[in-house]
Amino acid sequence: VSITAASMALSESGRISDDTRKKVLEAAEDLGYKRKQKSNRITSFNHIGVLVSIDYEWAFIWKFIRPIIEQIEAELQAFDLNLIMIPISHDATPDEIHQKIASSGSGAIISLHYGCDELFNRLENNGIPVIVVMKADFHDRYYSVCVDDFQGAYEAGCYLVKLGHTKIAYVGVQRPDLPSLSNDRFIGFKKANIKTIEYRASP
Repeated sequence: VSITAASMALSESGRISDDTRKKVLEAAEDLGYKRKQKSNRITSFNHIGVLVSIDYEWAFIWKFIRPIIEQIEAELQAFDLNLIMIPISHDATPDEIHQKIASSGSGAIISLHYGCDELFNRLENNGIPVIVVMKADFHDRYYSVCVDDFQGAYEAGCYLVKLGHTKIAYVGVQRPDLPSLSNDRFIGFKKANIKTIEYRASP
């Protein structure tokens, strides 16, 4: 199973199947794994950094990630934690980004649309946990929040149809870092279109 699934099973949290939870616990027992004692304190730091790209080609995505950042900040404030935005460029070296993170005093990092094994491993080895958001190819190595492109395209297609649109075009884009993205979105869009045709054909 993924690191995230194993963590949820061992911490008795999250939404995973009873069968998966049982298998993880059995494997942990066979391996002699001992859970760490939980600290009464939620964190030992006050700041959580969020990596945000400042590259021109990623400027369009700000409209989508701004509400995400606002919600993350609102949730963190309930625990008296501060959210610090750390601007990065995808061309920057792991050392350069690590220096920015160190300067920010962040005790944990949230990475939006950016992934770098070298940087993330270095952070986690130094006791700084990493949560990767919207970068599905890292979900088996770090805590992750992934986008369901299939479902997203389906719901978007249904929404447009509900508004009365009858001629909808799908324009795909090739993403070498996420090769299945365009295909998943197209299938979700096609499912919404088929549902619409069936709906209109029914009496």
